Amino acid sequence: MVASYISSMPDSAVSAASDTRGSILVESGRVTAVSAYAGDQVVMRINAPRIAERARAGHFVHLRCAPDRPMRRPMSVMLSDGETIDILFKVHGAGTRELAARSRYH
Repeated sequence: MVASYISSMPDSAVSAASDTRGSILVESGRVTAVSAYAGDQVVMRINAPRIAERARAGHFVHLRCAPDRPMRRPMSVMLSDGETIDILFKVHGAGTRELAARSRYH
């Protein structure tokens, strides 16, 4: 499983500080697809319905790369369909390499 955290605010919430309270959502998602592309780019689909219903393209989630790596990686949401989110990222180091190596249903 991948721990996902939505950390960006909808446009309407950015302007009003009182609207940002309670806007961080924690959910353990399940990887349902991983596709590798040229240039070490990866698209990962994560089933995380609570986050997916709120997330929009450009919002950020924080993903745990591995249980032994406490630092989560902030990743931008590329697509959200209400049940899943798609994350596009480039492999740069050990953490994103481990994340890219995750298998489906992990």
